[in-house]
Amino acid sequence: MKKLLKKIKSIADKYYGGHFTILHFSTNVKFAFGTVTDREEIQNLTAYTNIEDALENGIQEHFLNH
Repeated sequence: MKKLLKKIKSIADKYYGGHFTILHFSTNVKFAFGTVTDREEIQNLTAYTNIEDALENGIQEHFLNH
């Protein structure tokens, strides 16, 4: 987990002004680089069963899009 957060922080610092968002709900976890402020943005984020999956997929999506 510590290694994942270190990589997330590094990507966020380089590409997103240091911002990332982790949302933990009773049924799922959502993650995004940047600051998520809109309810619609939150609804459109992919839901994961645990935080590790959310972070790993966030890293993969970043590299697919950059």
